[in-house]
Amino acid sequence: MKNDFGSVSLLYMDMKNLRLLVLRSNNLQGVIRKHSNPGFSSLHVFDISNNSFKGELPSEFFKNLKAMRFKDAANSSYLVANFSFVVKAVPWRDEFAYSITITNKGRVMLYEKIQEAFVVIDVSNNRFEGSIPESFGILQGLHVLNLSNNILTGKIPSSFGSITNLESLDLSNNNLSGHIPTQLGQLTFLAVFKVSYNHLIGPIPQMNQLITFDVSSYEGNLGLCGIPLPKKCESSVPPSGFQDEQDSNSALELYWMTIVPGYVSGLVIGVVIGQIFATKKHDWFVETFGQAKLKGRRVKRGRRRSLDLSFNKLKGQLPIPPPSIVDYHVSNNKLTGKISPFFCNLSSLLVLDLSNNQLTGKLPQCLENFRNTLLVLNMSNNHFHGSIPQLCPNGSNVRMIDLSHNQFQGRLPQMLANCTMLEVLNLGNNRFNDVFPSWLGTLPNLRLLVLRSNNLQGVIRKHSNPGFSSLHVFDISNNSFKGELPSEFFKNLKAMRFKDAANSSYLVANFSFVVKAVPWRDEFAYSITITNKGRVMLYEKIQEAFVVIDVSNNRFEGSIPESFGILQGLHVLNLSNNILTGKIPSSFGSITNLESLDLSNNNLSGHIPTQLGQLTFLAVFKVSYNHLIGPIPQMNQLITFDVSSYEGNLGLCGIPLPKKCESSVPPSGFQDEQDSNSALELYWMTIVPGYVSGLVIGVVIGQIFATKKHDWFVETFGQAKLKGRRVKRGRRRR
Repeated sequence: MKNDFGSVSLLYMDMKNLRLLVLRSNNLQGVIRKHSNPGFSSLHVFDISNNSFKGELPSEFFKNLKAMRFKDAANSSYLVANFSFVVKAVPWRDEFAYSITITNKGRVMLYEKIQEAFVVIDVSNNRFEGSIPESFGILQGLHVLNLSNNILTGKIPSSFGSITNLESLDLSNNNLSGHIPTQLGQLTFLAVFKVSYNHLIGPIPQMNQLITFDVSSYEGNLGLCGIPLPKKCESSVPPSGFQDEQDSNSALELYWMTIVPGYVSGLVIGVVIGQIFATKKHDWFVETFGQAKLKGRRVKRGRRRSLDLSFNKLKGQLPIPPPSIVDYHVSNNKLTGKISPFFCNLSSLLVLDLSNNQLTGKLPQCLENFRNTLLVLNMSNNHFHGSIPQLCPNGSNVRMIDLSHNQFQGRLPQMLANCTMLEVLNLGNNRFNDVFPSWLGTLPNLRLLVLRSNNLQGVIRKHSNPGFSSLHVFDISNNSFKGELPSEFFKNLKAMRFKDAANSSYLVANFSFVVKAVPWRDEFAYSITITNKGRVMLYEKIQEAFVVIDVSNNRFEGSIPESFGILQGLHVLNLSNNILTGKIPSSFGSITNLESLDLSNNNLSGHIPTQLGQLTFLAVFKVSYNHLIGPIPQMNQLITFDVSSYEGNLGLCGIPLPKKCESSVPPSGFQDEQDSNSALELYWMTIVPGYVSGLVIGVVIGQIFATKKHDWFVETFGQAKLKGRRVKRGRRRR
């Protein structure tokens, strides 16, 4: 087909119900013209790849793709054509499920059914030029965006960071320049990211998903540096083009011309601030400069009695703030030593964040004095040891307790059950020695529970009401738990049952305080470290829709409960490195939000359920080192994973494994000749009666149609189940 998009668009733009438009791999050419009303407002899939289109990507065109603006992952229905017909005055109805072949994750994939929430733009392999429109940022329903193999220039739009549903982003083989925007670190569902062979420069942002991709995602950009590339980033990189000695001297001169004034200015301001605090005028300082932007992670909304010294290079003892402080951050420094007893005088403290330092010693017992005020306590990534103080002796307002990555030991303090407002409890990576704390199930607001990498043991007992109904993240990995995974426990995780990807808000602790009769408000964003895509990843912000279960690296045994199938909000499920047996539940196929499924290193048997082919967001799938048998289903995502996802299962066959599947595979376990003969005998005992029955029925049906009695046949057997891909809702005529 040879045409240009201008004339093609005139044909389709008035089709108000057009949802899928695929013109890939033709000889189409020309430009996408600018129109005041370009149409296509109902499109969900727009694929014009592998043609000869040229010119710019017009911003107006993509702005008008209104159906792509909305996150609708909660809608799990499929795109179908409904129709009806009549057989002898009796109405029947049916539907036909649409299918499509598109490029996703670098492979051409057939989607036999298409969810209504699935949104794709693919304009790859054309000759588009100019910059990428910022208007892509409003298409927040996008799952796949492929702009690769064009002649696009300019920078990667930072607005891409707002497309939080994005699963695959391919910008490779263009002429893009500038840095990789840090906003892309917000794309927590990103499974494919390619910017290779452009002219990008600077460090690769070491954030969330961006550090999980391999070298192939970034190669061909000579100016890029940082993990995973072998080229390290220098602390001060001279401007490009200074090749000879004279230019090098000029660069050095420019460097000192800029750094010396900065150093002097910083020194002067530092002395002034020191004098302010020395003369106890810190209230004036906070009130005057409360609007200033301090480097940190919190949201600033006004002047406040707050001090944020995070992300500097402070060394030595922990600074003691004034007694009136309510919000104190000194995270991500190099502070050492113990917490001073003077901290016990901070009677108004709401937020205390000392994380990511080198502090030592025990936590002061006086922390229990803050039970009526303290909302956030973050002591993670230090060297604290001993036991945890009584933070909630008789109730408390605390919302978040993060003591992870320390050396705390002993039993888990049951007084935590009194923290009735608690939303986040992270005690991971310590030395606690205890059983599973089922008593935490009474906390009505607990959203995140992380107990990973301790010395916890025992079983998760069956309870008629196990609690934990508000949990979004449940991580007990790397412990010594044993016994079965109780179905009742996972059934009760009610907050995990719902798909809520349309909710792009983050989990935060809101708080307010008063400065001289003026009320101010603030919020603290919760963070968490979990294993996703096979790597330990820090999520500096956590979307409310993000749902995780990780029970890996324990000693759980028995079968996998089918009840996991009702947890349709799950994004990450990790059951690896246990002693689980039985089959992979087919109910997993209903968890359509699932992004990562790891069942590796267990004793699972049977076939891989074909229902897993319905998991179109699946970016990580591991069933290696089990006892699975049969062919790997050649469906959608399942054929995109490499050998490592399936290896260690001697009975598996089919792509991507080198072992081919035979047309008739004998049952496993028949090793000697006698058993082989028994298997062959059993085979013929079952197939011969079926063959004879089928032959007789086939002759009868043939006679019916030969004598034109097919109306009687339809009326008599219309309820029978006919093999096909469509949804059957009654008797029908073909």
